[in-house]
Amino acid sequence: MKTQEAVLKWCVTFGLLFVFLWALTPQALGGYSVRAPWVNETGPLSGFTIAPEIALQPTPSGIPPDYEFQFNTALNPTSGLFGRYATQSDLLLGTNFAFDPNVPRALKFQLESTWNSDSQFGFTLGAFKQMELNSTLLGEIGAAVSYTPLTERTTIPLSATLTLSPQKSSFNYGIAIRGELAPADSASWFAIEVQASYQTESRLRLELDYLEPLTQNSPNALVFGVTIPLGASNPLNKSNPTYTLDAPVISLNDEMFLIKIGKGFRDKIENGQIFDIYSEENLIARARVVSVKIDEAALTVIEYKQEKWIEIGCTARRLGE
Repeated sequence: MKTQEAVLKWCVTFGLLFVFLWALTPQALGGYSVRAPWVNETGPLSGFTIAPEIALQPTPSGIPPDYEFQFNTALNPTSGLFGRYATQSDLLLGTNFAFDPNVPRALKFQLESTWNSDSQFGFTLGAFKQMELNSTLLGEIGAAVSYTPLTERTTIPLSATLTLSPQKSSFNYGIAIRGELAPADSASWFAIEVQASYQTESRLRLELDYLEPLTQNSPNALVFGVTIPLGASNPLNKSNPTYTLDAPVISLNDEMFLIKIGKGFRDKIENGQIFDIYSEENLIARARVVSVKIDEAALTVIEYKQEKWIEIGCTARRLGE
């Protein structure tokens, strides 16, 4: 299974990189640009990912595809850098960060700088707030202020998303409202986005998005992308760690990097304690306690050790001093 996934990863990588390089040729350049909505670009907890994408605009007819290439890298568990180049639209570089590493749903700030096809520079600053509605449903809202100095144009990008992540499933589904308010002119737009994705155990992610216009100026696009994980996680801080407590994983939300274990205050678990997550004798990930109740505790994953899923029934082992 691992061999098949590795072959799939590299076939997809080279195939889409070939398509992307073809898109840079003169006959492929020029044309209509897909507006980039306000999207949470939080990336991997560690390592590096690349994501080739192709965006097709069903209407109006005759518009060439937009080829995009994205990267995302983690600086630490709460911050990262990302970028995107689109043949029909813009170049974007950005960063996102949270101030409190112990809160899995802390306000996430994001700063973007863009250069569009008309050589205009702009920047966007905003934030996202995630809410765990239940063990499988994640809500998120986002808002920002975008400013283009050359034209002195200010807009307000907005986003609201619901993501369904069934437990023990590799599929995620989502629906979102994307938009941009333009107070000074009539170029405001809103669109509804439907998302579906599949993620393998090696964290290769296939994604399909469709944007349906809700207003006259809205984008209309069908987007297919692949997120490819590269690089390895950091090695263990200790070659032979000592553990002082074992607890079962009783629930999880992979989309939020959040797990719950079946022990709490009664077993002297406290905020900030570090646990290693094992599947049988295989170390999968490292997590930090972020909230504690009498008989359970919530942990946020801070580092993956293997390209393998955390599942209910895995064992969380508390690191000793």
